[in-house]
Amino acid sequence: MADVPFGVPFSVPDYGTTYTKIAFIVINEDPNNDVVVGYKASGSGPATVEELKWDTAEPDGYFPWSVSDTLCVTFGAYPGGVLDSVRVALRNGGSISGGVYRFTGNVSPTPLGKPLVAPIIASIYASSPFPYPVPYQNWASVELSSMGISTDQPFAVAFVIGNPDPGVMVTEYPGQNPYHSYTYLTSSEASPNPAGWYYVTDTDSTVAIYLIRAYVSFPTAEDVKPTPAGFSLYQNYPNPFNPTTVISYDLPGVSHVTLKIYDVLGRDVATLVSANQTAGSHSVAFSGAGLPSGVYFYRLSAVVSDGNDFTSTKKLVLMK
Repeated sequence: MADVPFGVPFSVPDYGTTYTKIAFIVINEDPNNDVVVGYKASGSGPATVEELKWDTAEPDGYFPWSVSDTLCVTFGAYPGGVLDSVRVALRNGGSISGGVYRFTGNVSPTPLGKPLVAPIIASIYASSPFPYPVPYQNWASVELSSMGISTDQPFAVAFVIGNPDPGVMVTEYPGQNPYHSYTYLTSSEASPNPAGWYYVTDTDSTVAIYLIRAYVSFPTAEDVKPTPAGFSLYQNYPNPFNPTTVISYDLPGVSHVTLKIYDVLGRDVATLVSANQTAGSHSVAFSGAGLPSGVYFYRLSAVVSDGNDFTSTKKLVLMK
């Protein structure tokens, strides 16, 4: 099999006649660096759906966390994809509330960035017997295909512990960073450390991974991806931040975009974007590691061919 370079189309003329299934094997020859791999399928037939998961085994149990603690699983970018659904394995009958968020790329102060859809409700109606059946049966599904959530950027699926709590199942995952599965613990649970986001060790060599899976569809050529109805510049998240934050914005059409950071004296301190961009939702990370604490401003300017240009400015606070 020949290597296929990134961004080069690969076609199978006999697909649907001689061949009905295509398998791709991807090898990362550098174990010290992650590689983002994705594909976009086009042609006749239904959209393909890919399951994303970090768990590789049946559940071991669940943690009885306190009400309002939050747990999440992070996923990488899958260019050209749309989030089809999420599934979560629950212990007992009931419902749990959560959401899908842009992944900030950092656990501290939070892995949860711009909300993509919230709230979402996952429910099952019967508790699972013990010992747990194999394969595990109590999976709750949340349908998201109609929301048009792009997976061009990394994202996270989170759930908040309620009262009563059906319990999100966990299993073991090799203890190698990044851990993908994180929990917001209150000060009493995190003691002697402060409240915040943590990964939970399961054994000396493994961490606990929540059984939360995402499903990404890759539309066919006939599918139309929703585009924003207008320009929008969103408040950065988190804000205040230290030292990294995420700025998100929507473009209703192809635009030449300039996104800059200014200090309170109006001096240009950083240019985050200066390029033509396609319609859709976009996000960019900004690091203030080399800047002093204080108030800054970010300005988005979008120039389009019909003259309906857009400019918006918002304030952000760097607090070290």
